[in-house]
Order: sequence, then structure tokens, then C-alpha cells
Amino acid sequence: MEFWPVVLLAGIIAVLFAAWLARDVLSQDKGTKAMQEVASLIFEGAMAFLNRQYRTIALFAVVAAVIIGVLIGGLANDPAHGLRTAIAFLVGAFCSGLAGFIGMFIAV
Repeated sequence: MEFWPVVLLAGIIAVLFAAWLARDVLSQDKGTKAMQEVASLIFEGAMAFLNRQYRTIALFAVVAAVIIGVLIGGLANDPAHGLRTAIAFLVGAFCSGLAGFIGMFIAV
């Protein structure tokens, strides 16, 4: 029995639910002008932090992807398999970072 259709459907439902929640949060009252100024400063700081943090992590992710690709390609005796694995690792790392940015944007 193949489960990928169930996994795909669950993923689509989860993304739609997250989008609905994000829209709901962003549609709420922004508060007074003073509250908005403070929120703006917090947002600016949070985005600066994430930019710096993810630039540093990106360097480590590339190094890790190369190591993973070489190890998997060598152990499987299939360089193409190693390359696909390294690319999958980088795609996962990118999606994780994107989720962090989206989450911080919604939160602040």
C-alpha cells in the first residue's frame, strides 16, 4: 500500500491551514501608533538577526551538503545518488529557513 497520496494531501491541508491562521493573525488590529512604532523596531531587529544567522548557517549547510554528497556517493558507489542526496539536504535547509522567516514575519 502506498501512502504518498495521504502524505501529499496532509501536507496540502497543513499548508492551507497555516495560511488561514497567518491571514487571521495579520488581519488583527495593529494597535496604537506607539505600539506600531515599537513593533516596527522589533520587526527590524528580528529580520536583521535572521539575515545574519541564516547567512552563517548557509555556509555550514553547503559544507555539510558536500560532505553528505561525497559520503553517500562513495558508500553507495553512485555519485549521482550522492548529488541527489546533497541537493535534497540543501532544499530541506532552504525550506527550514523559509519557514523561520515566515514564522518570524507572522510573529512580529
